[in-house]
Formats: sequence, structure tokens, C-alpha cells
Amino acid sequence: MAFIPDKKLILSLIAVLTLTCSATAQIFDSPTGTGAQPGFSNATAFVFGTADGVNIEVSLWGYVNRPGLYKIPHTTDLVSLISLAGGPRENARLDDVRIIRIVNNPETNSMEEKIIRVNLEEFIEKGDRKLIPILKPGDVVVMTGSAYTVFVNFMSVIRDVALVLNTVLIVIQISRQK
Repeated sequence: MAFIPDKKLILSLIAVLTLTCSATAQIFDSPTGTGAQPGFSNATAFVFGTADGVNIEVSLWGYVNRPGLYKIPHTTDLVSLISLAGGPRENARLDDVRIIRIVNNPETNSMEEKIIRVNLEEFIEKGDRKLIPILKPGDVVVMTGSAYTVFVNFMSVIRDVALVLNTVLIVIQISRQK
């Protein structure tokens, strides 16, 4: 005999799934602090350049306090950009900051992506400014989170999925008892 859910059961499941999905989506939202544009709670753009100077646009993603698109002077280095963004968040991985840069490959006469890895922990230990690259137009800077942060986010998703499955099973069990 096939199980056919009634309207109340379907509406209950839709409500639970909607609430759970919105709670799960909030896990992946990064706080933007100030500068959010109306209608785009996580969209941010910051301008730090001057009208009379040469400015470039770079993107900053990940575990910083204010990720977003930055318009900055062409002489800005990685540490200055992260500082403009309010610094790294608590669980940021400072030993593996990545800069994704488009470069011209003269051998193939084509544009290619190059990933530059920067160890900010080494810079903090040694204080050697030569370890910090100057940013170029179009750079995308990615500050990843620690393995612990990734694990916590993953477990939060598993918890939410388990909650939905548990609710579905309870509703099915109650429906079968009628």
C-alpha cells in the first residue's frame, strides 16, 4: 500500500524545510560590517583611492572582517589591503593567503591564472616587507579559514540535514498511526 501524505503533512514539511534551508544559508553568509548596499546584505564595495592618483580594483574574499571589492591606490600591498578590510577574522589561516592573478604567458601568447601564496605568519615573525607582494589590477585575494572552521561549518550542515530528516520521519510515523 502506497503512502499518500495529506495537505497538512505537506505544508508542515515545506515549512520545516524552508526554515532549515534559511538557517543553513546563514552559516555561509560572511559578515560584511558597514558598507552593505541596500537590497544586497552581503554586497560591499570600498573606495580608498584618490581622485588624482592611479587606482586599481581588487577583490578580497574569505576570513576578513569586511570582504568585498576594493578600489585602492596602485601601490597598495597585501597587508595594507587586509588592514583596510578590518584585519583577518579569528579563524583565518594566515600561513596560506592566496592571490589569484591573471598574467600574460609570452611563450603561449595567452593569459593564464597564477596563484601566489603568501605566508603572513612568516611576515609577522620576521617583519620582512619583501615577503609581502604589491597588488595588481584585478587580483583576487583569498584568505581561507582554518580546518577547524571548515569542520564546524560542515557539522552545522549535517546537523540541519539530520533535523529535517528526523522531522520528516516523525511526521510520516504520526501519519501512519492515524
